[in-house]
Amino acid sequence: MHNLLFGLKRLHLTGQQRMIAALRSYGLTPARFDVLALLRTAALPVAQSELARQLGITRATISKMLIGMERRGLVIRESNAPQRSRKWVSMSPRAQSLWPNLFVLARAAVTGALRYAFDVGPYGYMRYRTIVWLANDRLHALRARCADRATVMEPYWDFHPDG
Repeated sequence: MHNLLFGLKRLHLTGQQRMIAALRSYGLTPARFDVLALLRTAALPVAQSELARQLGITRATISKMLIGMERRGLVIRESNAPQRSRKWVSMSPRAQSLWPNLFVLARAAVTGALRYAFDVGPYGYMRYRTIVWLANDRLHALRARCADRATVMEPYWDFHPDG
């Protein structure tokens, strides 16, 4: 396995482990933290189905997750009818007041995972961002070369001067 991929794998697994430990005292998991992060950036309540789509999980999974979060007072779900109706989700005032603490915990977990996974010094975050940017740039160029339909860029041979 390439060093970069191995480092990213270690980063993900270590970050997940540290996030679980950091958020446990609040009754949260990394997945529930992701839900709150999505709700935090939304100006209006978000449809429950849209949350499921953005997180890449099934409607049943997001429903169970939100029921648990609602019981803990972290989200508010509203709908026009109690059964089989579109539900709208927003952060509760309690979750909004907890968010700064949760964000600090998450940032510390990610920073610790970066230090562990890549064995980086004080400028490790910038090195990590540079590595990810370069990997993304190379992947995008490769996809363009292969004329991947998901790539917005023109295929490599259409814009390359000597192609």
